[in-house]
Amino acid sequence: MGGRNGGCEIVHKISEQAGLSISGVYKILNGSDSFSSEKRELVYQLAGRYGYFSGGNSQGKRGGSLKIGVLIPKYPAYFWERAVQGMKDAAGALNSIKLNFYYYPNACKEEEMLRLIELLILSECDAYIIYPLPALDWREFAPQLSAQGRLIFFNDMQENIEKEAFIAYVGPEHFEEGATCAYLAAQKIAEMKEICVLASDGNSEKYLLGRRISGFIKTAKAVNPDINIKQIVLELNHKLAASELAGCLKNHYRAKALDCIYVSSGFLYVACMAADKLNRTAGSPCLNTICLGHEHSVSDERYSGGRIYAYVAQDVYMQGYHAVQEIVTAVMEDRPVKCRYFNSVPVLTAVK
Repeated sequence: MGGRNGGCEIVHKISEQAGLSISGVYKILNGSDSFSSEKRELVYQLAGRYGYFSGGNSQGKRGGSLKIGVLIPKYPAYFWERAVQGMKDAAGALNSIKLNFYYYPNACKEEEMLRLIELLILSECDAYIIYPLPALDWREFAPQLSAQGRLIFFNDMQENIEKEAFIAYVGPEHFEEGATCAYLAAQKIAEMKEICVLASDGNSEKYLLGRRISGFIKTAKAVNPDINIKQIVLELNHKLAASELAGCLKNHYRAKALDCIYVSSGFLYVACMAADKLNRTAGSPCLNTICLGHEHSVSDERYSGGRIYAYVAQDVYMQGYHAVQEIVTAVMEDRPVKCRYFNSVPVLTAVK
């Protein structure tokens, strides 16, 4: 993007320090995802440190610095902190980029969300990166924000918002994520009778995130047409108590054996803890339950009780990096923003 500042010499330095060939470094810098997330992150950090992206003009459309407003959650911290770091590293690798972060508060109420969006609009940034909480209808706000500058929906997007010159999406392909998770456990699913799918919000089917559930269910049904899959809608966040989920599962399944809990967003460990709580009671449905899902913090492993069979992990650092980079490139080249889809990484723990 833009001019390169001593590009060849810098690429040689990156190559030596990252332990990659020169062609490998160029592939990563040109967006290849055929390398590990650790290698890609290292290459981009080194590129920023040595000023690889500092050539060219990255001035905002009104002169001076380019100001980008970012609206995202804080929890789960292990996930969103990586996204923030990717955005900050991208901004640090470019000239005159200012990021203004606005964070959704815990258990965010609608009036609090509306106030945050109002502040964001009043900030008059040159561009915006937004994670759209499903509780709101973003068709109302997208035109207001995109009228001020380029808008990227990050990691999720309401499906009935039309992508146009100043609105794009950067994140995973959710349907493929769900399908991948089911494929990882295909041998287990082929022998199952009951799967519980935990959905994070009743409105999620309106969003790309809802496609993740569709991908999982469609693939699981293809593997085992006779399987019974039940969806339960809960507020999946860091405040969801394992005892609350355990009670919900008990009410739905009674003494019927539950083979698998699929968690459509983070907080896999809560499902594991809920299953373990039920196993302390008579007639538990979770004696041999495995858990599948998306994202899993290493620090949460101590709560999983060995129940996580497989999960799919996003490279959210690179998503954050490229969200900022795409906005800056679009402004510099005076062109529309483009959508960017990222592959996620399947992780098979095979604990049971």
